Amino acid sequence: DGDYQSTPYDMQTPQTSSWNFSLQRQVGSNWLVSAAYVGNVTTHIWIQDTGNPSVFLGLGPCTLNGVTFNPCSQATPESYAARRQFTLERPNDATRMGNVALQTSSGTMNYHGMLLTVQRRVTRGVTVNANYTLSHCIGDSADLTSEGPDAGETNNKVGSRSFDRGECNGDRRQIFNLTSVAQTPQFAGRTMRMVASGWTLSGIYPRSSGSPLNVLAGSDRALNAVH
Repeated sequence: DGDYQSTPYDMQTPQTSSWNFSLQRQVGSNWLVSAAYVGNVTTHIWIQDTGNPSVFLGLGPCTLNGVTFNPCSQATPESYAARRQFTLERPNDATRMGNVALQTSSGTMNYHGMLLTVQRRVTRGVTVNANYTLSHCIGDSADLTSEGPDAGETNNKVGSRSFDRGECNGDRRQIFNLTSVAQTPQFAGRTMRMVASGWTLSGIYPRSSGSPLNVLAGSDRALNAVH
């Protein structure tokens, strides 16, 4: 069975709109604090639905194209091929089609985040910057890291892109970063001045939530050849 992809002639290109709003305030002479809201929405993401799933025909025996299956719907290549929608509609066709992906530009994705920042200006040779982000990204299941999904990468529920809607692959709910820079003082003694003066020390401490966990059944529970 061959795999096929169908791409409409009027596919739209993905579009992204972004917006933000921020407040800043200086505290004392050395501290600066800010709070910001950042959001964006992406539309016309390329996703795929399946056009030729294997139709579930029950768990009893059946005969398809002269071959008897018991149970009729089973997770085998032979049963999948015999129960393909196009095959059931035109059983006498010599050409057999496998995965048929119907490509659309209907996927969407949105992001909302709060960014809190604290900055300590250089005081006695020490600078401190810290920021914390609380955000959430939700979108349709889409392939965003390659040139496009293959024919077998379709909606898990035929005809429903919202069934797979959830956290984006790159979603990190909480992110914290702390950076600091310290300069050693100019020592008065000749030896200490040569050995310890003029050094700059810096450190970075990042911490973030993990990536979303996608729990899979490990097998084709629907018996429709859509994985």
